[in-house]
Amino acid sequence: MGWIGDPQKATEFFKRLEIIKANSSDALFDLDCDRPMLGLALFATWALGVEWEIPSELADLADSTSARKKPARDDNQCLGDRAETTYLNIIGGLVELMLGKTPAGKDQSVFKSQAAIIEALLHNYPNKPGIAESTLKAKFAEARKRLDDT
Repeated sequence: MGWIGDPQKATEFFKRLEIIKANSSDALFDLDCDRPMLGLALFATWALGVEWEIPSELADLADSTSARKKPARDDNQCLGDRAETTYLNIIGGLVELMLGKTPAGKDQSVFKSQAAIIEALLHNYPNKPGIAESTLKAKFAEARKRLDDT
């Protein structure tokens, strides 16, 4: 029957859910995401990794090779809308600052264009995920547009 009809078990369930939400840097529960963030097998693996007692049927779903380890963050997880907006606002603000001028009319940085910023990033951080010319151009454009829209 589970926790339905048992206030004590329901309270315990919601306490555990809040603990997961508060302590998971892996964004296990991103309600803004447009696709499921966590399958039962991954949850079972995670729960066993933090040494929770879970029903044996659920524990059987856990990946037996990693059942005692906290699952790694899936790089394909989407950011929530709020987090993505935050990152894009920061990126847009930094690009605008780097291309802007002081009130006295002096350049605020050595970069004269967005292309120069991209070139420097590509030179200084080769082979880093996300630092590719097409990705930088797209993200910078989206970030600057978001700043203009607000």
